Amino acid sequence: MPTPRDTPASRRVRANGDGTVYQRKDGRWEAAGYVLAPGNTRKRLRVYGTTRKDALAKLTEKIAASNRGLPSPPRRAAWPRT
Repeated sequence: MPTPRDTPASRRVRANGDGTVYQRKDGRWEAAGYVLAPGNTRKRLRVYGTTRKDALAKLTEKIAASNRGLPSPPRRAAWPRT
């Protein structure tokens, strides 16, 4: 069983609250983290990018806005509800 020191350099440990960044099967990078939502709750936000750095930059921007007190806009429904 590998210890934390034996993990490869590509598997970085991020601080609590910094979110998660990983590569999807389709080759895109996905970053996910919690941001402030209306009603003073938190919601999981996912952003995508063509590179790891791009996805991480988008997530960092969203988390920074959330930390300044700006709630994320409500998610639009993909299908109209009837």
